[in-house]
Amino acid sequence: MTLRIDNLRRPKGHRRKKKILGRGIGSGKGHTAGKGHKGALARSGGGSFTPGFEGGQMPLIRRIPKRGFTNIFKKEWTIVNIGQIETRAIEAGVIVDKDFLLKYEVIKKKDNPLKVLGKGVLTKSVTVKADAFSASAEKAIIKAGGKAEWLGPRPVPEVPKPKVVPAPPKKQEDAPKEKPAKDAAPKEKAAKDVSQKEKPAKDASQQQKEKPAKNNTPKDKKSE
Repeated sequence: MTLRIDNLRRPKGHRRKKKILGRGIGSGKGHTAGKGHKGALARSGGGSFTPGFEGGQMPLIRRIPKRGFTNIFKKEWTIVNIGQIETRAIEAGVIVDKDFLLKYEVIKKKDNPLKVLGKGVLTKSVTVKADAFSASAEKAIIKAGGKAEWLGPRPVPEVPKPKVVPAPPKKQEDAPKEKPAKDAAPKEKAAKDVSQKEKPAKDASQQQKEKPAKNNTPKDKKSE
């Protein structure tokens, strides 16, 4: 039968009867309601497993070793060397940009920023337009008589910071020594000396009188 708009029909079996549950054993879907006996698929929410779930055993993603990390902020560059430009640039004065390199199959896509490096030799004077140049590549292009046009911001050369020489340590000046307080003891000693000088010296006769007299009485003999 040829297919025409008037005889187009949906395939047989496209509409299925609704599964009727909870109507007892005689309905054909009693006891387990068509889910079988036990197991994860017989439970509520059965069948909705997360990717990588292996039935409870240690999943593969946790068994394999890990190393390093993925930098989500990394910037990917398309790299071209001046030696590749030398082989593709047919004539001098050609403008070498992403379209030119894509045409000659040097690069595969134009999405990433372009950077030119200095590997190889460049003898043709060409104008190279790129987002960045290495110092050696820019020098080689200018030496060959060409131009290096920056499409991105040109890096500012870092100015070396002056070295700060620490000043020599200052010599610690000796603190002024405090004069020791004059004790009152010497004054007292001097006063005593003066008082002793003022007292008159005693006569020899008076000194003899003052001396106690010695007992000349003989000692009693021991009784026999």
